[in-house]
Amino acid sequence: MLIALPEITAAAIAKMLGIGDGKTAITGAEIEKLDTATLQERVRDVDVFARASPEHKLRLVKAIQANKQIVAMTGDGVNDAPSLKKADIGVAMGIKGTEVTKEAAGMILADDNFASITAAVKEGRTVYNNIEKATVPAADQRRAGAGHCRGDLFGPHHADHGATSPLGRHGHLRRARPDEENDLNRRWEVPL
Repeated sequence: MLIALPEITAAAIAKMLGIGDGKTAITGAEIEKLDTATLQERVRDVDVFARASPEHKLRLVKAIQANKQIVAMTGDGVNDAPSLKKADIGVAMGIKGTEVTKEAAGMILADDNFASITAAVKEGRTVYNNIEKATVPAADQRRAGAGHCRGDLFGPHHADHGATSPLGRHGHLRRARPDEENDLNRRWEVPL
């Protein structure tokens, strides 16, 4: 947790949220004194950072990423933009956030409610799991030779036999020629 409040307040809030031990926090002044390697080591053990400047935030993001960890950063001010851009996922506040912050972020939190992030992650995991469940068996089936796959997946099996497929010979999407545009908007039937 990275927050602009004093060290003691930051540690207490973090403890209420279940982050850290409620006592340990590193301030921006301490971050400034640490070399890159030491900071990289400290971010493994410390979960709360207080009174950090935009430069400190950026150094923290880089140090955490150097440890092969994924960084999610939230922010609302112009000073948060560099670290939002550098983070693996930058989340800007949609209501209170500045336009600069929204441009730098990968995601905008429309309601400024952190609980929405948790809900979005859960929903994203569900979608990912469903895609994985659908595609892994199909890939296994193709590898085992149990299913027959044509290079042009849809082509001649289409209800209108004069239409061509939006997929190329090897199942890759391809750009439509001008004379095919109407055909590509039609319904495709896939034989099983």
